[in-house]
Amino acid sequence: MDVWKSRVEIPLSYLPGRVTKFNAYGIHGTGDERVYEALYPVTDGKLLKPDFHKLEYFQRIDTARFIPESYNYKPFVDMKYGNMWSLICPDDDGKYEPRKKKEDHLF
Repeated sequence: MDVWKSRVEIPLSYLPGRVTKFNAYGIHGTGDERVYEALYPVTDGKLLKPDFHKLEYFQRIDTARFIPESYNYKPFVDMKYGNMWSLICPDDDGKYEPRKKKEDHLF
């Protein structure tokens, strides 16, 4: 079995605040040899073709492991990328509970 590893750096401005679910996808090949892969694939047989927008198949992720604690309280403004989510997710009333870091698992 072939194994590959990857490291990805995603600017925080690409993520909306209060992210709680995640999935990652890979598409390889062309035509009949095209392969679709997912970190959390849909294995229940309900989908006949790939659909990357089905949030119900995403799984919980502990963002406290890799996103600064203050990020989820107000939009993050990245000096290079700006604040992509300010119009989509404007400031809220700030009534969210602080995140608690979990040490028992990676994500």
